[in-house]
Amino acid sequence: MRRLLLIFGIGPLGLVLLYGVLERAPARAKCDLSVVLIGFTNNPVSTPPPTGLAVSGSGIGLHALFGVTNTSTNNCIRFQTVAVEWYEGGAWKEFGPLLEGWPSHQWRGIKGWLWWPGFGSVYAVAWPGISTNSSWRLRLSVATDPTRLQQTVNSMIGLEIFRPHDAMILTGPEVSFAGTYQLLSLEHLRETTALKMRK
Repeated sequence: MRRLLLIFGIGPLGLVLLYGVLERAPARAKCDLSVVLIGFTNNPVSTPPPTGLAVSGSGIGLHALFGVTNTSTNNCIRFQTVAVEWYEGGAWKEFGPLLEGWPSHQWRGIKGWLWWPGFGSVYAVAWPGISTNSSWRLRLSVATDPTRLQQTVNSMIGLEIFRPHDAMILTGPEVSFAGTYQLLSLEHLRETTALKMRK
């Protein structure tokens, strides 16, 4: 009797695990996250969709605007900023951004999880406490999230058997503010974002 219980108890779990392994897409050569520099703004305020402006941090001061999109046709993704680099002395160097008013005013990069295929948003990221004459860029970790079925299995058994996979590092676009850019209003942001995300 115990053998039957063991077979019937472990058998379905084994099939679910095997299906989960087989369902994973092979390792991808390209990243499913697109990050495009759209422009700049001062003191942004978060707005809900359809504009979808997400403000990283307190929203005080000069911010770079990034159009961020999951370009996959079949994978959910997650991502987060793992480093900020600035261009100094002919090379990119990682640094820890400090903003005026720190520690209550902390710098934050961008992050997201469970982004379905085609989902996108605009992020406003604070200038990272360096001169506006300097260039900087984000480095992001991007991974494929478990499928809906795998997430359902995880929640049914109360364990995270299926985890994010195929992680890679994406280097964002160079951000430099030469002072010749026009600061964007919310209306102009909507128009510019729609045009750039269609390309």
